[in-house]
Formats: sequence, structure tokens, C-alpha cells
Amino acid sequence: GGQMRADKKQRKKDSYAGIAEKAKPVKDPLERMKVISVELYRLKREFTMDDLRKVASILGKDSPEDMLARLLEHNLVYEASEGTYRAV
Repeated sequence: GGQMRADKKQRKKDSYAGIAEKAKPVKDPLERMKVISVELYRLKREFTMDDLRKVASILGKDSPEDMLARLLEHNLVYEASEGTYRAV
């Protein structure tokens, strides 16, 4: 069972890279945030700051805290439960 768990972990890591790749060419910061939130929603339904951190570290453009603040400010996500977010 150990190999299957490693494969699943790798797929999720690749998913974050895929989200970053989709968001990277988007010039407008708000549109980029929207792409990231929608893709995280598709991947997980609900996402956390840790998920944003993983995408942000690959993108290297915005801090995850800034991303979340902008997403909330522009009503692109809402807090589903404490520390867990969903795209609108």
C-alpha cells in the first residue's frame, strides 16, 4: 500500500503545478487569483492557506496571504469553515 500513497501524493503535487501553469500567463493579478481559486475548487472543493501556499511557491508572484486577502476582498472565495475556503 505504500507505493499507492506515494503516487497519490505525487499526483496532488503535480496538480498544484498544473494550477500554477494555468495561472502563470494571466497578467491581471485579480484574474490570476480567480483562476487559482477556481482550479483549487475543482481539485479539492475546499482549500486552505496551505494549498494557496503550495501554488504561490510555484508561481513566485504573490504571497499566499495577499492572495487570500484579495480573493476575500473581491468576493471570489468565502470561508466555508474556519481556515477552509471555497470559490464562489
